[in-house]
Amino acid sequence: MEPARGPRSPSERLADEAPRGRSLQPASERRSLAERLEGGLDASDRWLRLLQDVILVGVAILMVVMGVFVLVTGAFDLIGTVTVRAGDGGTVTVSVENGRAVVEVAENALLALILAELVGTLLLSIRGKLLTIEPFLVIAIVAVVRHLLFATVGPSADPVTHTIELLGMGSLIVLLVGAIVLLRRAQVQKS
Repeated sequence: MEPARGPRSPSERLADEAPRGRSLQPASERRSLAERLEGGLDASDRWLRLLQDVILVGVAILMVVMGVFVLVTGAFDLIGTVTVRAGDGGTVTVSVENGRAVVEVAENALLALILAELVGTLLLSIRGKLLTIEPFLVIAIVAVVRHLLFATVGPSADPVTHTIELLGMGSLIVLLVGAIVLLRRAQVQKS
């Protein structure tokens, strides 16, 4: 038998009554720990969102610079292929040295358009707005048109394969445009 002890202090009673493995901290201290953890998570969330915005802005700036570069090089390519001659009697003759260069300039302009659409999509994301599928469909249409333009001008070893490729790209353009039309109709019906 154990010797009888005097009255127990409140902390001894709390220690005896506390379940094993649990903290003896009062509930108010546990809440403050939870609040501190939540505050830390909020702070890390803010930092991660800030880092995400910085990365998106950096990518957008890079795409704008690339778009400007593509436009400038395309303009110089076009200027380099066009010859203007003034003839007798006030006639002006404009000739293009190579038709392929004009197609490359058109491809560069379409590439700049793709970059501009991507920058617009990035800006929507930075502003915290919901991303929609429509800008990506527009980018896809421009990319397919760009590829179609390139395939149309390029030489082909097999005319049947070339024709099937052109028909496939044309069908893809029709499908993508149809998807945009359906999306717009669905948006009109919602409102």
